[in-house]
Amino acid sequence: MKRQYLRREWDYRSLDTATANSFIGPEQMANHSIARLRCSLIAGTDLSLMRTNGLLLPGTPILTTGAFVQDDKGHNGWHAAHAVPCGLIGGGRPIHQVPSSLAMQTFLAEPYRVTNVVPGAANVGDRRVEAFRQRDGKGLINAFGRFARSVLARSVVTGKSIDRGMLYSAYSELFRDYVESFEGLISCLPEQQLKGKASGPGGTVVDLEFAPTAAECKEEDVRSSLRLQLKTMKDLAGFGFSPHLVDEVETDFHRTLAEG
Repeated sequence: MKRQYLRREWDYRSLDTATANSFIGPEQMANHSIARLRCSLIAGTDLSLMRTNGLLLPGTPILTTGAFVQDDKGHNGWHAAHAVPCGLIGGGRPIHQVPSSLAMQTFLAEPYRVTNVVPGAANVGDRRVEAFRQRDGKGLINAFGRFARSVLARSVVTGKSIDRGMLYSAYSELFRDYVESFEGLISCLPEQQLKGKASGPGGTVVDLEFAPTAAECKEEDVRSSLRLQLKTMKDLAGFGFSPHLVDEVETDFHRTLAEG
């Protein structure tokens, strides 16, 4: 079953949007940041439903891992950046391969497959914030892993609905961890002074002696991608926990489960 709510709204696959693969655009980064929140919530809802329907046993070890599935590779200088920070292993298998049903495996893989096509510098920024202070339990990878384990531990078998209050609480903690990861990394990046030189009544011109190098420009793009994603989350003030989205996921999950 194709999930209609797993959509992209601003990258090169949008036919009505002009983009450039060397430009870090606010719309691009907002789209990517929102996709991370939505796909994280969808994946968490799936995990809770797997537990409430007996597809995951209590105490199943949940580990973080690299991506097993991907819906695009990018091209012509674009990078396909995954929406969720990492994949998950449940009981020794990729989480989407835990059920025996092929239909359910395909369904559960969907939020982990989603990519947003972004300039290479933005993908560099993603990798940095995903692994930020990983040994200290920080960064997006650790945050998503904690969220998955929390949802599984707090879900109980009902055969039907999930506890939306529990899911909201776990998601709120995830949102806070995501924000703190971006804030922590950005605070460690000293500001760059891209130099220019004043020249007479014509205003400021860039003297080639002081022009930023290609590496400096790329680093500034990395910083911009991080700042814009953080700004999106702060502007949205917790957007991402949508009861309507959770309802859609639950309905589709049970329909796919019934298909066997």
